[in-house]
Amino acid sequence: GQGTALVGMLDAFMDSKGLITPEAWRDFCGPIVPLARFDRYTWSRGETYAVDLQLAHYGAADLKGAVTTWQITNANGEIFTQGELAPTTLVQGGLRTLGHLDVSLATAPAPARYELTVTVTSGGKNYSNHWAMGVYPLQPVPNPAANVTVVRAYDARTQSLLAAGQRVVLVPDETHHGDTVHGGYTTDFWCWPMFSSSPGTMGLLCNPRHPALARFPTASYSERQWSAIAHASAPVILAGAPPEFRPIVQVIDNLERNDLIGLIFEAKVGPGSLLVVASDLYALEKSPEARQLLASLLAYAASPEFAPTQSLSTDVLNRSLRPSLALRHVATASSSYTPPWGFVPTPASGVDDDVTTRWQAAEKDESPWFAVDLGENHLVDTVEVLWENDEPGYRYLVEGSPDGSTWSTLSDQRNNHFDGGRHTLTVTPIETRHLRLKLTGWPAGGRAALRDFRVLGP
Repeated sequence: GQGTALVGMLDAFMDSKGLITPEAWRDFCGPIVPLARFDRYTWSRGETYAVDLQLAHYGAADLKGAVTTWQITNANGEIFTQGELAPTTLVQGGLRTLGHLDVSLATAPAPARYELTVTVTSGGKNYSNHWAMGVYPLQPVPNPAANVTVVRAYDARTQSLLAAGQRVVLVPDETHHGDTVHGGYTTDFWCWPMFSSSPGTMGLLCNPRHPALARFPTASYSERQWSAIAHASAPVILAGAPPEFRPIVQVIDNLERNDLIGLIFEAKVGPGSLLVVASDLYALEKSPEARQLLASLLAYAASPEFAPTQSLSTDVLNRSLRPSLALRHVATASSSYTPPWGFVPTPASGVDDDVTTRWQAAEKDESPWFAVDLGENHLVDTVEVLWENDEPGYRYLVEGSPDGSTWSTLSDQRNNHFDGGRHTLTVTPIETRHLRLKLTGWPAGGRAALRDFRVLGP
């Protein structure tokens, strides 16, 4: 394996990371382990929690007179309901059936986090396992209060509302994603620099005490109620934000990119207050957890507690929240590298809204260029290039053309001083349809390759 040890319970020296005790580990990874089979981890109040209980029994001997007890407790350890199954003998050497539960959630206080614990007792020994579950009120998609405006894009209207001192909740739909990574629930596996797996992130860091999440019980880390929400998300890369800026729910990036990424964050924007939710909760209206999270966020946005103390500049918001005008438009290049196997880094990968893909010039291309046709003339004020690697040494010109024939220089970066691979260029606003990037140099030992080419305008 590799010494980075990004995942797993042990570090590169085979020492514990302190994430879990050996005793707790053996609850779910040992020779005798209770199992529970159920449809999902999130439920609505009034539904029936149906569970099949089994035992993976690969211990040394049969368990005679085994008694199975179960209980469902809330976050304070208080028992909501419990029960016991008839004694039985569980034969060693396979998967054994314990029984079935049908638990009514009609009287379960909600929203709340619960835990099912199953214990099999035999010969004075206990074998336990447990599973989290969330129960939420049965409610329709909530509407915002009169003092809150929900918007679906960071556009001129949104900016006008903030300039007027309004409370704005931004829930971008899929056509209005800004600078984002793809959503994911589980952590990246092994080595992102080598495999560039998507999205390459390391789970969530939540602030469970923040009032925005007061009606959405959560731990400080990813739990199952976040799964659908995270998978449907387009978390925002907050490049240029102040070093001390912290999202309410942050997506942890891998150590290679190490970007600040927000799933849910708030900011003071001039006289206005902005709450950004980078998962389309309206598209997840059938999920009780998505409805509950939206209800919690909208209630917070309408309350006196919604008074952000952190600020984000207009420049940061424009760069992070505006969609790229180049997204999925026709891209061309002087050449493309053809590998002996695997992913082919074509020009289309430079405008596909996926930082895990790339365009790469052919090895013998000494004057590589990359171009995109926006389809029609647009007013352009910013160009952002995310190079393959986060290092200095990329030299180039950015040119614009109304017709693809006559070119003018928008930004001369042949002697730039960027110390990393993300280059945000503010250009004199210009109406243009075609943009071209002409490379004149790249890092020693590296190659002419970029991950993303974003074009922004009002």
